[in-house]
Amino acid sequence: MQDINMKTINKLMMIILIFMIFSINNLGKYTDDFLKQIIFFGIGFLLLFIIRHISLNKIYKLIMPLYIVLNILLLYLLLFGSSINGSKAWIDLKFITFQPSEFMKIILLLLLARMALYEKHFIKKGFIITLIPGILTFLEPDTGNVLFYIIIYLSLVFYQSKDLKNIIYMMILIIILGLTFLGIYFYNQGLFIKIFGSSFFYRMDRITELFTSSYQLEMGLINMGKGGLWGSSLVSNIPEGTTDFAFSLLVSLTGIGGALVYLLCHVCLMLLLIKHITKTNNRLGEYITFAFLAMYFMQSSIHLLMNVGLFPITGITLPFISYGGSSLLSYFLILGIINNYYMDSN
Repeated sequence: MQDINMKTINKLMMIILIFMIFSINNLGKYTDDFLKQIIFFGIGFLLLFIIRHISLNKIYKLIMPLYIVLNILLLYLLLFGSSINGSKAWIDLKFITFQPSEFMKIILLLLLARMALYEKHFIKKGFIITLIPGILTFLEPDTGNVLFYIIIYLSLVFYQSKDLKNIIYMMILIIILGLTFLGIYFYNQGLFIKIFGSSFFYRMDRITELFTSSYQLEMGLINMGKGGLWGSSLVSNIPEGTTDFAFSLLVSLTGIGGALVYLLCHVCLMLLLIKHITKTNNRLGEYITFAFLAMYFMQSSIHLLMNVGLFPITGITLPFISYGGSSLLSYFLILGIINNYYMDSN
């Protein structure tokens, strides 16, 4: 059984190492930030190994305090944070900046997974637990992470619920709220700006221009075309190429061959997570893995579709490839916990 566990961990490590190579290659094209990204990956691998040897009960004792602390930090950003690219999402510690909403995704996932397994009224209580950081993050504004809070919550509702009636009620409520939101946006834009602010109005304006031309998208598509089979050194500047358009840059630099290697690793990681779900005897680990799989799949899919012009440009990054320490370390954190559950159950 120990050999099986080590084989699984080795496969995971190999996939992430390939992701790391793609990420460093992307960053080396434009900036010196690849040195920071190497450090983040190093810390991430260290986290992966440390968490494997920590008691799961000790980890869960920290979840609620961390949830409270992160909500306080989100509130602090709203009141005192500095705006970067139109969003108050980062806390600057001089030597490093970090994004509380990225870590909130993971803490929320762990908290909701436990509630889904043990709470009788999970749909109502889980909704409130999701709503609090959802509102604070939405006001930053950081709509991308709000979307992932919702995906985590809904994935656990569907995975846990055996009552079709509750699911139908919840879907009706979501549809009503969604239609109300869109109705105000399209038919009373003055009221929309009063409620949500002009910054979010312009963000919505950009999202609704799904089929219109975008300089970012045009440059991404042009450079992907230059990539050929094995990439090109004649890549022009792609706006936000190391973050929002990381896949476009990856294809430009490594070609169709590199894109296929990335997609293969992407599929292998999801299959590895599915194996965790089917093989583990720990139900909490099963819930955590399913919610993470849903979040990882949606984030990657939206980014890929956005980069080829099939989804609005929403600023959603590509896991393990886009530059950013907070996102990278939060993903290492949850993978370490998932591996811990998998090893514990085996």
